[in-house]
Amino acid sequence: MTWKYRPIAILAVLFLMHVVGHIDRNLLAAFAPQIMVDLSISNTQFGFLAGAVWVLSYSTASVLTGALSDRYSRTRILAVAVLIWSACTAASGFAMSFGQMAAARLLVACGEAGLIPPALSLLLDLFSARRLSTASGIFFMGLPVGIGGAFVIAGTGGAVAGWRGSFYALGLIGVLLAVPMFFVRDDRTARAPRRSALKLSDQFRLAWLDLKATPVVVYTMLGFVMIHVLLAGFAFLQLWLVNERGFVAADIAGRVGGLQIFSGMLGAISGGAISDRFAHRLSGGHATFLVLLIGLFSPLMLMRFFAASGSPAFYLGLCAVFFLPMAAYGPANALLQGLTPARSRSLLTGVNILVINVVAIALGSALIGVAGDRLKAAGSAHPLTTALFCADIASLCSIVFFGLAALHSRSAPAAAPAISLAEGKA
Repeated sequence: MTWKYRPIAILAVLFLMHVVGHIDRNLLAAFAPQIMVDLSISNTQFGFLAGAVWVLSYSTASVLTGALSDRYSRTRILAVAVLIWSACTAASGFAMSFGQMAAARLLVACGEAGLIPPALSLLLDLFSARRLSTASGIFFMGLPVGIGGAFVIAGTGGAVAGWRGSFYALGLIGVLLAVPMFFVRDDRTARAPRRSALKLSDQFRLAWLDLKATPVVVYTMLGFVMIHVLLAGFAFLQLWLVNERGFVAADIAGRVGGLQIFSGMLGAISGGAISDRFAHRLSGGHATFLVLLIGLFSPLMLMRFFAASGSPAFYLGLCAVFFLPMAAYGPANALLQGLTPARSRSLLTGVNILVINVVAIALGSALIGVAGDRLKAAGSAHPLTTALFCADIASLCSIVFFGLAALHSRSAPAAAPAISLAEGKA
């Protein structure tokens, strides 16, 4: 496939979109105290805004945008998605009530669902297999940069512009990023004009057939979902540090935020780059690299539960838990994108996003909270410590699925064979 545009330039734009998207997503939490007062929002209502409204709309819409990205121009879908979420981010600044804010955030989530499925598919076309994991890692550096950036904005410029002004400004920045993407031609669309003629129901059925035909993809998706249980535990990290490890909230928040940005960025770029460098030398490729990665960092990650608070070992453990999930993004997505047939690639990416958000993050967070409450009621002196330790062990079960993916990768072709509907019926 021939592109008129430099792959690095497209990757840079996609990275900036990802950063802005995660700033948009986390700006609500960063300005939570001011927003709750101004809009008279209760804790329950805020939890609904940050949780159910976001997870359900974002994860469901990701499946739809994935299906559309396999049928139509990915660059146009990206441009429209960024325009939608940016306009609704600006609209969030005009909200005068809980209902208005909920409507705006729902549409922001639906817009952001149009980023990852087409972006990852584009990266596969733009970069060779030997560079795909690195490119994916750079793209997903937008996650820790965006999360940290939201809190930096709230603590610096947000003090001057206020939360409303910050939402307005971010919406404008998003629009400026979206406009150039309208002029980037998706060569794949020009080469496959009949793709959009396929019925949506047939598209989902073909995706199911492709999934059944590629066990490496299935095992990689399962492992990727399990490792995201670590992210579910992040919601309770501050409570654990203050209530059970004795830290002062104001002191530890900034320290942990800095560690999260640094370790997350380092994990995303190094995990992708090292996997690209050495995966072809390993039997099982990227999947084997993921097994080795988890095996290496698991002891460091669990060490934070046993090390003295504030000790070097304790902070090393925190860095490991921020590093590990981000380091998995590059190699895992290189596997998923490289082995999924083009006709189902973005749709299955959307399905993976749906399962990650609903099962690993939403359900995982709920189970950690319930376990903590029950352990506390039973008289446990360290309920969150136990609940988070169990969550970490559950996330480390991802090594089993990545191991199975490695075993199947040894005999898997470079790209999965496409199965026709007629073959599926047979």
